[in-house]
Amino acid sequence: MMKKILFLFSMLLLLLVGCQAQAATTPEEIIHNLVSDSTTFQSYYGVSRLTEHYDDLTIETIMEEKVAGPDLRYVESTDVTTGYKAYSMYKDKILTFYSEELEEAFQTEGELPGLDLSNQLDFIIDFLSTFTEEEVELEVVGEEEIVGRMTDQLQIKNLGTNSLFDEMVLWVDQEMNMILKFYSKTGEMVSTTEYEELQLEPSFDEDDFFIPIPEHMVIEDLEEGFKPESITLDEAKEFLGKDFLLLSEELVTLSDIEISQFEELVDISFIYSRDSIAYISLFVNPIDNEEKEEEFDYFPGAEQIIFRDTKAYVIPELNWIMWEEGDFSYTLMSDNPTIEIEELLEFENQFISY
Repeated sequence: MMKKILFLFSMLLLLLVGCQAQAATTPEEIIHNLVSDSTTFQSYYGVSRLTEHYDDLTIETIMEEKVAGPDLRYVESTDVTTGYKAYSMYKDKILTFYSEELEEAFQTEGELPGLDLSNQLDFIIDFLSTFTEEEVELEVVGEEEIVGRMTDQLQIKNLGTNSLFDEMVLWVDQEMNMILKFYSKTGEMVSTTEYEELQLEPSFDEDDFFIPIPEHMVIEDLEEGFKPESITLDEAKEFLGKDFLLLSEELVTLSDIEISQFEELVDISFIYSRDSIAYISLFVNPIDNEEKEEEFDYFPGAEQIIFRDTKAYVIPELNWIMWEEGDFSYTLMSDNPTIEIEELLEFENQFISY
């Protein structure tokens, strides 16, 4: 489940940069120019190609989008190699997923402001505001025509110590708040998304927003499936089946244990407090046989360290430490904004086997 959370976090970064940018030399000037007038639109049809490279692995996906305003969106993605399709649709404030490969369908209800094109500007402003001029370099490096529309090519380089990204390049339509091409590099991971077809304000039929979920398939409630449940320490031991690591209670107090289980995804979180205040959490996940055969690499761009005499990764921006030991993967994270990664590292010798 932690890997899925990291994946969603990566996808959020793509939304954060989805807006217009003009030539400027500092983040403040970039933000100022972002609020300039531009052509607005409420609907579009697009076909884009996502290419991801990581070491010797290349994944190519074709994505077909149908957007009829902030509350009606449909995306159909096709894996070029396998031909499997995955669908997602936001309609009547309900988000529905269906994967042909997994043969599973899920639904959840709620607001998704990120789907409103007019709100994408807020994401980029918030994103750029987290950096100082010394931490990020922004430069318009040229113009390029994509799907018959002129774009400004905005290059963003990370000069700081955070590992969220190394470099991003945005091809921004000169007339509207839309990214027509997006390149990102984070460690060994390189991805490019580019529109190959784009129609503004098209006419859609009701049949255009339909996911072909087989009639026999049960649509699971995503929210119910991930809702945590409090359990005892003995119940956690019974579920995990083998000895696992816990933090000793010399410095902190174990205040709760929660289990979240959905299909084959399982998280057990041990929640610790200090002086009755939320402090840190330790996530424990069983490692299946397939994962054991794979190289442990949770998040491209994360800083690799040695923790408990084994390879581990830290993400300072999130205050996470992740490593594998024995039959489990572990994630130690801060639950308190005053606790930074250095303080988490001090718990290295505070673990006991249970």
